[in-house]
Amino acid sequence: MMVLVVVSLALMLLVPTESGAQTEPARLSDVTVTPQADSVTVFVKTSREASYKADLVDSPSRLVIDLEDTVYAWRKTPLNVGKDPIKQVRGGQYRQGVARVVLELSRAVGYAIREEPNGLAIVIPTAAPAAGAVANASTTRPTTGAAPRPLAAAAPAPVQIAQAPATPPAAAPAPTNGQRLISFDFKDADVVNLLRILAAESNKNVVIGDDVKGKMSISLRNVPWDLALDTILDTRGLRRIEKDNVLRIVSNEQLIKDRETSARAEEARLKAESDVRAKAAEAQLKEQEAIDKKRAAEAAFIELQARGPLREETIRLSYADPEEIAKAL
Repeated sequence: MMVLVVVSLALMLLVPTESGAQTEPARLSDVTVTPQADSVTVFVKTSREASYKADLVDSPSRLVIDLEDTVYAWRKTPLNVGKDPIKQVRGGQYRQGVARVVLELSRAVGYAIREEPNGLAIVIPTAAPAAGAVANASTTRPTTGAAPRPLAAAAPAPVQIAQAPATPPAAAPAPTNGQRLISFDFKDADVVNLLRILAAESNKNVVIGDDVKGKMSISLRNVPWDLALDTILDTRGLRRIEKDNVLRIVSNEQLIKDRETSARAEEARLKAESDVRAKAAEAQLKEQEAIDKKRAAEAAFIELQARGPLREETIRLSYADPEEIAKAL
């Protein structure tokens, strides 16, 4: 009986420990800002994946990101950026269990939020959008397993995507050429379907390789088509190859294989051309040697003819008597 009581007490003590381990809050430890050619990337580093909510606010323009079940452990003073459109980044413990990061902006912008295992990457385009194209937005990260949820749009200009279809929509939208703005919010969506959605929103022919696969979570709000595509490609380690209005999407591994195959083919072509040139040079050398031999033979024949015919003549030699020569001396 005492053994059963001890075992029961031990189990009761273990249960809170496991529950506490599962509900341990994430820790926001760092925020970095990386300027790029056409955008600025703000990376919010956390100890684990965290749910978040993003609000784009006017007067003054700022992007507010609240991370649920997260402890704030970054700097207490604002970080001055000075890279348009981001003026400053600040943060703090908004309330118990909610860490807040605020991006002070010089103007209204669009943004893309890319979820990563150790934090959030917020990509903000540096190009100014068309007037009236950006409206107040609120983006909440869906719970795990939830179906993709579209963002509400206050302005008609951005293209609102509702669901990643198995095939592109039948009615093709107006050409974008990267100028119209894209907004969508997906959790654990198939990357091929996301690329098909973007293909339907452009006037380009998009070919997706068989090696492109996987799922991803992404939030986009009022960003250009090109930036939306690059965000998805960078997240999944994909590359695009554009030629004659055809956009081919492949993985880094496939791109390396294609380049190696092309390099081997080019090497074989150069080797074949080198062999042909070497054989041609060898044949030309042999032909020149034959010509030189022929010319030498002709020169010898001409010289022989110039000497005339051979004449045979016998000369009789007469020797003096040595004794007579001695007496004469």
